[in-house]
Amino acid sequence: MKIPQKFSSLQKENAFIIVAGKEGAIFYEISNEEISKKLEIRLPKEREEREGFFARGGRGRIFEMGGVFEPKKRKKIKKLVGEIEKNLREFLEKDSKEKIYLFAPAYLSKKLISAVEKRTNRKIRLIEKGNFLSSHPLELLELITKQREAKKIVPISEEAKKLLDKFKTAKHFFKKPK
Repeated sequence: MKIPQKFSSLQKENAFIIVAGKEGAIFYEISNEEISKKLEIRLPKEREEREGFFARGGRGRIFEMGGVFEPKKRKKIKKLVGEIEKNLREFLEKDSKEKIYLFAPAYLSKKLISAVEKRTNRKIRLIEKGNFLSSHPLELLELITKQREAKKIVPISEEAKKLLDKFKTAKHFFKKPK
């Protein structure tokens, strides 16, 4: 799909967008003024047995058995991170990209960042925390441009600079409230 003119700063980029979620991930590629879906990973739903059976008393007596059911969330996350890492390495071997943008939930983003940066020797440029798996690619581009605009440094006046310098030098005279 062609990138609209309002995202002109992204049209000339050469980057990957990784959108990850609980059940899978989607890879998008930005190049030649286009954004295209490269790959979609969906983990198969595993049958979870309810081994956390719990029984309580009867006939005037109280007795308890069993334990609490815990889903296999860690195993699922580890498998998903491994799949993403493997596919990203393959893509980067074929076509070297300058930037990588990541959209993932908070519990998944830390593991993805460490895995991707260690294995691919590339720095992730933008990390947006949340569930964006069902988002349209143009919504992702809009989020990237909003983040870029928020990071831009706004020049301040000379008077404001003087006030900031005075505050920085006098900062050590003030006590912190307990």
